[in-house]
Amino acid sequence: MAHSDIPEDYHPGRFHLIELGVYVVLEELVCINFTGLRYHGGTPPTCPDGIPVHWAYRFILIFYPNNRMLDGASLHAFASLPHGGLFSIRPEMMNAL
Repeated sequence: MAHSDIPEDYHPGRFHLIELGVYVVLEELVCINFTGLRYHGGTPPTCPDGIPVHWAYRFILIFYPNNRMLDGASLHAFASLPHGGLFSIRPEMMNAL
């Protein structure tokens, strides 16, 4: 999860998933779910004139899965269904993705 508060004329930077050949522009609040085993990286926000304002910031939160997710014994929320339902991926379905 990345949150930035920067002036409008700044370039917000990007988060790259290198093996997939994609990036996400890090504007305001962005949440990205991916396996950390793939090559990834990011670029910082940059200001147009090279002199940053003192109040601009970005913070990044990295969440690691709990042990039950890692040992394959839990359900994973995948998508929402109509009427408040939840489509979950069962442990035996993990290799199908």
